[in-house]
Amino acid sequence: MVMLLNAIVLGLLWATVILRVPSLSRGSGERALWLVFLTLALSKTAALSTVRDVINALAGGYDIAPLTYHMLGVVGSAALLRFIALMTGLYERKPRAVRYHAGGTAAVAAALILLYAIDPSEIYASADDFLAAGADASTAIAYWLILETYLGAALAVTAALFWEVSCSSTAPLLRIGFRTVWLGLVLNALYALYKIAYVVAHIFGVDPPKGIVAQVSDTLLAIAVGLMVIGVSLPAIPGARNILSVRRSLRSLAPLWQTIKRIFPHIILPVSYRTASGTGNVDRLELRRYRQLIEIRDGMVQLRSYLPAAVDDEALEFLRLRGVRDDQCAVLAEACWIAAGLRLVEAGAQPLLGEERPVSGGKSIEDEAVWLARVSHAWHRSPLPRQFAEHWANRRAETAELPG
Repeated sequence: MVMLLNAIVLGLLWATVILRVPSLSRGSGERALWLVFLTLALSKTAALSTVRDVINALAGGYDIAPLTYHMLGVVGSAALLRFIALMTGLYERKPRAVRYHAGGTAAVAAALILLYAIDPSEIYASADDFLAAGADASTAIAYWLILETYLGAALAVTAALFWEVSCSSTAPLLRIGFRTVWLGLVLNALYALYKIAYVVAHIFGVDPPKGIVAQVSDTLLAIAVGLMVIGVSLPAIPGARNILSVRRSLRSLAPLWQTIKRIFPHIILPVSYRTASGTGNVDRLELRRYRQLIEIRDGMVQLRSYLPAAVDDEALEFLRLRGVRDDQCAVLAEACWIAAGLRLVEAGAQPLLGEERPVSGGKSIEDEAVWLARVSHAWHRSPLPRQFAEHWANRRAETAELPG
């Protein structure tokens, strides 16, 4: 059960690391949070027996795997503390906190490396392994006390700051996410506290039952990390939903936009869809959709200048004669006159003087996107707009050939 739980948590960690790569361009806070999950994923991966053997082989046979993922734990805790400090504005209120955090992390890392170099054989992968081996070297005891005290203190401070942020959050999903992360941090801090008590008890000759305690601690750590991953992912759900919605809208608009771009290339805005690095994917996609809506609308206005006003009634009559329901006529009629206008432009016709008229659309950006997406789908999928364009062009030619 514990192995399965660890495998699930490891998969969630790597999925979070990969999915959050686009957020690296949004600022130092997002980069710090990404580093937290990267170090967690790397440390849990490095703890696997096969990976541990590879690390030791690369080090020339020296057993540096334990030190590797302990250093990753230190860096991850420092990154987590930095993330929440940036989120709460702690560094702005207390500028010296930056130096304290960086200095404390560097001092802990240097002390651990020094103690490991003195006697690496007494440093085990986990505190449970260290205690199970019955080791009582002072360097190993100091190593574990320093490591767990630092991790516990960093997690406790971060948990307190996360609770403060969660209390001030107004969005329900964001507040739930923060409190889920807070619960994971509290469990992580309790895990570190438990190991400190375990080492202290060992110093005084107390020998707690190792099997059940080790199993409980492994389960506790897996649950804590899983809660942190879930808590960070919850606030991203609305953004992901918006991204999917805008992407669907862009796919629906694409056929009509591509045609407008080909017929009237001069109306396409020569501006990159990339925005400043501080904005996210949703902002870039919405800007792209907004521009495409403008360009489609401009193209439709130009197409209208090639067509007489009667084309609307003729399109409706054409559709009704073919049994199209009234609720579908408006969208298909729009697609019909677009097809007729495109046929004229491609044939080299000239705009009609005094024939500028507004075109139908939505009252808001979202309504406009929905309306034009329906028109684009009808123009692209239905054969009726092309049939109408041909029918209308033939009738126009016949009328032109009549005497007078």
